[in-house]
Amino acid sequence: MGLSVELLVVCRQKISKFSSNIAIAVGAMGLLSTPAMAENETSSSIISFSANADVRIDKKVEKKTPATETTSVDPKFQAIHSSWGGNTAPAMSLAIPSIDPVTKVDISSYYGYRTDPFRGRRKNHKGLDIRGPVGTPIYATADGFVKTSKWLGSYGKFIEIDHGNGITTRYGHMSRLKVPANVRVKKGDIIGLMGSTGRSTGSHLHYEVRVAGEPVNPLSFMTKSSNPVQFAEKSETSQAQGGPAQ
Repeated sequence: MGLSVELLVVCRQKISKFSSNIAIAVGAMGLLSTPAMAENETSSSIISFSANADVRIDKKVEKKTPATETTSVDPKFQAIHSSWGGNTAPAMSLAIPSIDPVTKVDISSYYGYRTDPFRGRRKNHKGLDIRGPVGTPIYATADGFVKTSKWLGSYGKFIEIDHGNGITTRYGHMSRLKVPANVRVKKGDIIGLMGSTGRSTGSHLHYEVRVAGEPVNPLSFMTKSSNPVQFAEKSETSQAQGGPAQ
C-alpha cells in the first residue's frame, strides 16, 4: 500500500513536469508565431497601401492630361506667329490703277523712247513725267500695299505700291513722302508731294505702271478727260524732265 502511494506521487510529479514543459513549448510557439503573423499583416497593409497610393497617383495624372491638351493658345503668341514672314506683303485682291496720280495732268515726257535730257541720246522712258509746282499732292491710283517708301537712287524720294496679281505703280522725284512702307493705302489717298529730287531737271512726278515687273504705258490706266489735249500729243514733241537713269 505504501509502495503504491509512493509510485502515484512520482507519476504525478512527472506528469506535472511534462505538462509544464508542454505549456512552455506552446507558449514559446505562441511567442514565435505572433511576430511572424504581425509581420505578415504589416507587410500586407504596406502592400495594400502602396497599391492604393499608385491608383490615386494614376488617377491624378489622368485628370491632368486632358487639362493640358485643352489649354487655349495665348492670343498674343498666335498674333506673333501669324505675322511671321518679315516685310512680305499680305495676300490681297487685285486692284487696277484707275485714277490720275495728280489732280491736273500736264505731261512733259511720255512713255517710250525719248531724248535723255542729261546725255542727249534716245533712251527708253519707262513712265510718264507729269510737271507741276513743288508740293502738289500725289495720290495712290488704286488700293494697295506700300512695298517701298524711301530715297531710291535716281528716282529720288520714291514710293512703290503693290496692287495685287503682279500689278505695281511707282512714284518718283517727290519732295516729301507721306506714307511709310508696309502699310495699306486706298485709291485716292495722298502718298506724297511733288518735287525735283533724284535725277531731275525740274519739279515733276515720274509715274510708272508695271505688270509682272515689266513697265507698261500708264496712259492706259488714266482718265483721258483730265487733259485731252495732252493725251493727244505724241511723245516725240514732249520735253523730257529727267528720270531714272536705266
